[in-house]
Amino acid sequence: ASAVLNALFILLSKLIAGRGYSSFTVTMYTSLFATIMLAPFIDWNALADFFSSGPFKGTVILITQSVCTSLIPSMAYISAMKYVEASKTAILESGAEPTSAMLAGLIIFAEVPTLIGVCGMVITIIALSVLALDRA
Repeated sequence: ASAVLNALFILLSKLIAGRGYSSFTVTMYTSLFATIMLAPFIDWNALADFFSSGPFKGTVILITQSVCTSLIPSMAYISAMKYVEASKTAILESGAEPTSAMLAGLIIFAEVPTLIGVCGMVITIIALSVLALDRA
């Protein structure tokens, strides 16, 4: 289901971006649809406990994590669809996503990456840089 929905997201984003809609509009509707579809699977008690233990801190953490790991990458991805073919953006996304997740874990959660994780991130960044070069 994840792969099918991601492919659908890529195709629809390319179609919508080609019609001149802003990345804000596409991101807003995508986020709204995802929220509605995932709401039945939320553990509302755990969420309530998280916010009751520190409402301000919990809100800041959730907003920061959402903006850094979802909002900014989605808007950049949709904006890139206007200028780059869908196949390249999909490859760039699939490599950039684990790299950004590792960096978010390091910055937000103070997780210490393993040597293999750092090597993988460096190899991924090099591969994405080579792919992003204009060969025309």
